[in-house]
Amino acid sequence: AMASSTDGDIHSNCSSCSAGYFPDERMMCQRCPFHTYSPGSGSQCNSCPFNSTTPYWGMNGSDSCILHQSYESSGVWFYDYSGHNFFDIEVQPALDLCPIAEVHSMIRQECQELYPSGTAETPTSVQEYVCMAESYSTYLIEAMCGMDFNTTFNQIWNDIMSGTNEDEIAMNILCYAGMGYVHAERQYDSSTGQCPSDDVRYLRFNITFQSLPVTGPQSQWAFPILTALQNLETMNFADFSGLMNGVMKRFGMDNWGEMMEGFDMAEDAYEMIGMMPGLIRMERMRFTAADFARDSFYCDNGNPRRECPLYQADSYYAYSYCYGASYGQVVAEMDECNDCNMTFYWSNDTSR
Repeated sequence: AMASSTDGDIHSNCSSCSAGYFPDERMMCQRCPFHTYSPGSGSQCNSCPFNSTTPYWGMNGSDSCILHQSYESSGVWFYDYSGHNFFDIEVQPALDLCPIAEVHSMIRQECQELYPSGTAETPTSVQEYVCMAESYSTYLIEAMCGMDFNTTFNQIWNDIMSGTNEDEIAMNILCYAGMGYVHAERQYDSSTGQCPSDDVRYLRFNITFQSLPVTGPQSQWAFPILTALQNLETMNFADFSGLMNGVMKRFGMDNWGEMMEGFDMAEDAYEMIGMMPGLIRMERMRFTAADFARDSFYCDNGNPRRECPLYQADSYYAYSYCYGASYGQVVAEMDECNDCNMTFYWSNDTSR
């Protein structure tokens, strides 16, 4: 069964946590992890026997330990247990566009110094290609998406989840990111380095899943990982920038200026790529597991539901003419509430 205490309850007595919970090193009650249970009579969670596990965390009795798919010493085969847990998750990462606009501004300034009259219609060097792309990038995005593009990411996400407007989703994602940057780049003050306001500076992606079903075995790794990922709200993603720069240096990609024959702006591009992970911040990460859906895992008789296979009746195909009539095909029926025990009967048996 599932315990009913609230996570994080503070107790001065190590044995005062409710059944299904245990006190951590801060004397706060936490749910027993998968593969364990606590009847509430001690200060720790007890492990399930070998080759068995619990369908959820915070279980309060040994009867919550369900045997995995396996052969037992008695020769009895147990199919894996069935059932689903449900959870909600809300994630909102945000990308800081200001440093990208700053590097873009530096590249634009270099291009203006190199080609004060503009690039040739037919570029002949890498520099000219880069500067031509820079000069047209903003206008191409606006022409492709339209100046009046105002689709929010919430609208895009709703289309993704509902399967509507499928032909427009990819373009809308591209335009959401592209026009978001255009707005930030135009508000960036290159003379002072002043970033735009936060509502323009950060490109936000709101991702929400509700009542997602996961099997018991999947829950064993998904729930702990998702719980730990809530720490992303306090993580400094700038550390990943140093890691990326180290990897690029390891593969000889740390001096783009030399690689591209002294092309100074290549160093700016390298800098922008290296700092990308540090521009991300996790503004929201919420994971909520629904209450334990006991009926999904246990039958009325108390036995765990099993994933019984669909039996191939053809292997038992038979007819009986002993009494001058056909009884039809032999059918095998497996009971999910009794360890998939099998019952045979004739398909034309009207007495069932």
